[in-house]
Amino acid sequence: LAFTASMSSYWDLDAKIEYNWQDEMPWLVENTIFEDSYGLVDASIRLQSTDDIFEIEVYGQNLTDKLYTVDQIPFIGDSFARFGAPRSYGVRLTRRF
Repeated sequence: LAFTASMSSYWDLDAKIEYNWQDEMPWLVENTIFEDSYGLVDASIRLQSTDDIFEIEVYGQNLTDKLYTVDQIPFIGDSFARFGAPRSYGVRLTRRF
């Protein structure tokens, strides 16, 4: 879901909310280890100059702080997992030359 508005002749405002769904899936070809279904929510609000030189953005990723696996590797009867990034948020300032 995205929204864009002109704030003035110099500034535009963009707001965005994203929801990504991953259904249950097997990690190994033997279908012995599964990742449960999960959803991730990201959002951002950005103020950008109409000449595309300046930008400020406030963002958040994985806002529900969902613990999910991005990789699983079998190893001697067990498996090692790599997890996705936890909740993160911040501010980005950009100046283009």
